[in-house]
Amino acid sequence: MNSIFEFQKKHITILVKSTILVIAISIVYTKITGTEFSSIPLRLHTLFFLVLISILNWHFEVLKWKTLVGTITKTKYHTAFSQSLAAHTAAIITPNKIGEYGAKALFYKKSLRKKVLGLTFLGNAYQLIITVLFGALGIFFHLQVNKVLPFNTLLILSFYALIISGIYYYLYASSKLKKITAFLKKVSTKTQIKIGFYSFLRYLLFSFQYYYFLLLFGVEVSYAVLFPLIWLMYFISSCIPSFSIADFAIKGSVAIFLFSEVGIPESTIVAVAFLMWVLNFALPAIIGGIYIIRFKTQNQLDYDTN
Repeated sequence: MNSIFEFQKKHITILVKSTILVIAISIVYTKITGTEFSSIPLRLHTLFFLVLISILNWHFEVLKWKTLVGTITKTKYHTAFSQSLAAHTAAIITPNKIGEYGAKALFYKKSLRKKVLGLTFLGNAYQLIITVLFGALGIFFHLQVNKVLPFNTLLILSFYALIISGIYYYLYASSKLKKITAFLKKVSTKTQIKIGFYSFLRYLLFSFQYYYFLLLFGVEVSYAVLFPLIWLMYFISSCIPSFSIADFAIKGSVAIFLFSEVGIPESTIVAVAFLMWVLNFALPAIIGGIYIIRFKTQNQLDYDTN
């Protein structure tokens, strides 16, 4: 009876993994076929440079995860790499990347899963903190250049500031903040500094990549104006609950809202948002899909060795 249950469980797992892969590939295909590439001014050496930035971006994400999970068990770089990309593929079809938490937890035995969930949260929290800090810098420098923020920008920033305040109040009122603080105390300061540093490097990379794409499309706006707008765009986008597959649409919409202030054409903004999505979401999701097909949960590994 138990063998029949395990047989069914394995086949259900294969079905789920295959479904995730098919959905991820379908999403990528839909996005690609819906864009006109003839208008994108990319040369081979330029494309190589942009792909290199994305590789470095994911390299630091893998180092983040390797450092975090290294606090509970020894992990090789390749293992952290496969887990990060497989979790990314699972997260791409779930709201606010929730699937990443469950996917990473499945790589470890039950006794470690709560800790894995906490470490995943910690890694994402540091990335969000960096995004919020740069968002604040974006507001400051935007004020320095324009002397005053346009009314529409002030309105949307005020709205999302209320959302963030509401989330903080909810955590505090429900005592979840105390639990999070207690967990953070268990992670060494040295480890947290490393995670913060890797998050910082990742942010610099994809911010520069976005800026470089704008330059390629002939945008002749000062970097002192563009970078604060890019930081604001990432900050506002991070506050919008959405699916990762909608990242292209969310960031594109927010960018159109912000960059219209400096006269950048909507077609350019959409093209840049799409290319950023392809390099930093779509391609890693395809690679992660391969790992999903090959991966076995800790429960399966335990069963196979019996």
